[in-house]
Amino acid sequence: MHDGRIRWGVLSTAKIARNRLIPAIQASRNGALAAVASRELDRARACAQEFAIPRAHGSYQELLDDPDVDAVYVPLPTSLHHEWTLRAAAAGKHVLCDKPLAADVRQAQEMVDACRRAGVQLADGFMFRHDPRHARVLELIATGAVGELRRVRAAFAFPIVRDAANVRLAAGLDGGALGDVGCYGVSASCLYFNGLPDGVLGTLAIDREFGVDMDGSALLDFGPNRRAICDFSFVTAGRQRVEIVGSVASVTVDRCFIPLAAPGEIRIEYRDRAVEEVFQAFNTYVAEVENFGDAIQGRAALVVSGEEGVRNVRVLAAIRASAQSGARVAP
Repeated sequence: MHDGRIRWGVLSTAKIARNRLIPAIQASRNGALAAVASRELDRARACAQEFAIPRAHGSYQELLDDPDVDAVYVPLPTSLHHEWTLRAAAAGKHVLCDKPLAADVRQAQEMVDACRRAGVQLADGFMFRHDPRHARVLELIATGAVGELRRVRAAFAFPIVRDAANVRLAAGLDGGALGDVGCYGVSASCLYFNGLPDGVLGTLAIDREFGVDMDGSALLDFGPNRRAICDFSFVTAGRQRVEIVGSVASVTVDRCFIPLAAPGEIRIEYRDRAVEEVFQAFNTYVAEVENFGDAIQGRAALVVSGEEGVRNVRVLAAIRASAQSGARVAP
């Protein structure tokens, strides 16, 4: 650390890093950018010049060996999360890993175990969880304002260009709609029901050309009268919405996963009236970076820990297994 700030390194010049996390680190109260890495040094240098990052590295390992880096952000394809999180832990770096945490449960658990042994923090990159609207929904559930929670309906979708260069369509990199956008609905459902489902039923439409799921849905069973329905797609119009339904009221949150830079709201509907609560624009990426820095410094608990990331991967694996077998599968 320098001047009380976490010194960050970024493994890759991926779009999510350039557009979201690098600006968030620069805007944070407790973080500073120290280095960026790419497999092509020219790319790293261009990114470093664009964002005034002190050092550029021509390999990911060079960045991990940099003594002036405390923590790394890993925006690599899912298939590479396991390797580079383990390498980062071995180098003594704290890791904020893009979601989902890993390609399978074994890898996810190994990542958690490696970071624990190394004494470094590991967070799963579900930035939406820092949105104060979700905290408000949890408050409404906890206080009984919606009655008994009965349903969660989550949808995240957008139409994707069929381009072989898009990592979302690369089967070898663990692409597909479930891992890219379906994981958000799973995370929100488990958050609101405060645990894992007893079983899941999943459907996935696998694209013949790319070999990845382009469209799907999942029914998550949390016990009697408690269900979540998750809808995710690369072939429908864009949607971001979570609706929770209680025994006496429902709550809807639009633009709930990647909020726009504008005020947001929640809509609470009772039998005889509807109430809208408006929230100021909020940068969930900055909040994620600051929470991670606070956790490193022992000032806060992680909002989305590596252990929670393992649980999310367990549900995703169960959805895939159910889609393949046609049967209900327990996570």
